[in-house]
Amino acid sequence: MRKLYFLLLLLSNYGLAQQFPSDIWHKGILVTNEGDTIEGDLKYDFESQSIQLDNGETLKAFNVNNLFFFEIYDNTIRDYRQFYSLMYEVGYEYSVPVLFEMMIEGKISLLLRERIVAETNQSYFPSYYSYGIMPSFSNNYGYVNKVKYDYFFLTDDGKIHRFKGRKKDILALMEDKYTVMKDIMSRVKLIANVKDSIVGFDYYNVQDGETPEMIAHKYYGDVNLHWIVLIANDIIDYYDDWPMSTQRFEQFVKEKYDNPQGIHHYEISQTSGDTTVTVDVGTEETLVEEDYPTATAISNYQYEDKLQEKKRQIRLITPEYIDEFVKEFERKMNEAK
Repeated sequence: MRKLYFLLLLLSNYGLAQQFPSDIWHKGILVTNEGDTIEGDLKYDFESQSIQLDNGETLKAFNVNNLFFFEIYDNTIRDYRQFYSLMYEVGYEYSVPVLFEMMIEGKISLLLRERIVAETNQSYFPSYYSYGIMPSFSNNYGYVNKVKYDYFFLTDDGKIHRFKGRKKDILALMEDKYTVMKDIMSRVKLIANVKDSIVGFDYYNVQDGETPEMIAHKYYGDVNLHWIVLIANDIIDYYDDWPMSTQRFEQFVKEKYDNPQGIHHYEISQTSGDTTVTVDVGTEETLVEEDYPTATAISNYQYEDKLQEKKRQIRLITPEYIDEFVKEFERKMNEAK
């Protein structure tokens, strides 16, 4: 949802970027249709629907036929972007895989595809469009290259519909939809007995770069059940509550702390019960050394890493209980209306 607000903020902004994001190599991860995860530098091309990946050893090429998902950190907007290969109906009962960027995810998800077009323009100043701060540049012939966007809606039945209205109508629609979904998710969190009454749980350690969609695809064989992964773990805000990828975590720590290795606080181990459990005994300003001579200093980096490790430990409703859970969920939601 942050991207929606970013879009509203930057629709009329101006800046001085030098390249389109599709011209740049970005740090990121890619997941193939077979479930393999590869990290490296990525470069995407919407027109050819292809992705190049340099993992430091070899340069590999992927396309929508062997790609499931990829994520990049886009320095032009200083944020993460997610892309999927999704089936899109191009004719009567005829669908092909197409590359889309996921802008907003929910019961109705907002997707987009970008394309570069040349237009006549007398201005020599860059202009920016949509959330991505995409620039335009004049050439010697009086034309300017601009990024244009085609918008699509992904509905919960798996169908993708092209949007042909005005951009501001999209913003209004998705803002309303987000408010509704946020309200629903908040109510779901309060209805704890829905999931707590389901006795079949497995515990799972989220791997680096895994998303709820990837886990739903791996565990349930259905990417559309990602919302169950979130609800089972009381996750309302994906960006704050879901574990970060290593790449995103490193960037986060660098931005949050002037000195990631600085001391965050001190800890001691419990002397009774489970001695692997540690206790926070204070910061450099509050710790009395005489009281805790064996206290261990915990750096800012270690502190944030521990928080991420806790988030990686999730529980999953076992597949045999999924139908029961969905029915109970729908019943509770109807009661809450």
